[in-house]
Amino acid sequence: DPLTQQVTYTVTLTNNDVAPDAGTIFVFPDAPLLAAPLPGSHPDWVFNNPALQLTLAPLPAGATVVLPLAVGLVADDTTVLSAFLEVFGNPNLQVDIPVFDVAVTTSVFGTAIAVGIDPGPGDGLFYDDSVMNLRNQAVTTTLTHPVPVGSTLSGGSQAGWGCLGAVCSRVVSLAPLETKTFVLIVIIDADHQGGVLTSQASLPTVGDLHPANNTSTVNTTVAGPPDVQLDLVVFNAFV
Repeated sequence: DPLTQQVTYTVTLTNNDVAPDAGTIFVFPDAPLLAAPLPGSHPDWVFNNPALQLTLAPLPAGATVVLPLAVGLVADDTTVLSAFLEVFGNPNLQVDIPVFDVAVTTSVFGTAIAVGIDPGPGDGLFYDDSVMNLRNQAVTTTLTHPVPVGSTLSGGSQAGWGCLGAVCSRVVSLAPLETKTFVLIVIIDADHQGGVLTSQASLPTVGDLHPANNTSTVNTTVAGPPDVQLDLVVFNAFV
């Protein structure tokens, strides 16, 4: 089914003339228009099929005005939503917005988890990040997975990660409807006192039709260091 995508165009005009200037602005989306203008738009926008139109009052010399326009478009099999702008008779402005739909899910595995106990300091955790392309169009995105606080990146992680400090990421290219899984391995710090280790993988959301599934969070309960009790027993060896 066609997917409805709300798109907000921000039209910023600056009058560089030495005198006030006025005129009409048209926006021509090239995708089917379902609803416009939507809440969040400048109140002077009106729908004048096939375009959105705004008549601007005289703008003083040197002044700038911002005219947001929110519309509902159908994003079916296109990879770009385009709009042509005509400002005061100038039809040479075009805006292109990439459209995609990706998602990520994260699972955590480890030796301790496999036998039903909480991992502890020094144990390894294996995070499997599955990145999915939900549209019938190829897409390239970026997977980001910071090393959880309280752990250290393992050299055994899958090749292809690039880390800046504790933030690891990689470029992911997906064919239509393809899913790829990437493994990030961390070691729980030896001085971890126990508690919850939180890990989050994410994908960019700008241009995504369903940004809510671009983040996946996993919480792992970590056992604290073992309690050690030392009993001192003194024997009297003298008779």
